[in-house]
Amino acid sequence: MTRRRRGSPKPIFRGLDFEGKSCTRKVRFANEREALERAGYLAVAHPTELGKCAYACEFCGGWHLATRRAD
Repeated sequence: MTRRRRGSPKPIFRGLDFEGKSCTRKVRFANEREALERAGYLAVAHPTELGKCAYACEFCGGWHLATRRAD
């Protein structure tokens, strides 16, 4: 059975490229506080861009930033 994201018809695919997009190509922060501080700095430095949110990485155990969706 293929899992699907809530509200999305697309299945969740955790292939080889997923780790690259989710972890290895991003800056790693040691904890959530550091990630949120960086997100706050980026919000001030680039006010016209979409905000960032922090998430715990399932691959490295660190924290990364992701762009918030403009819903």
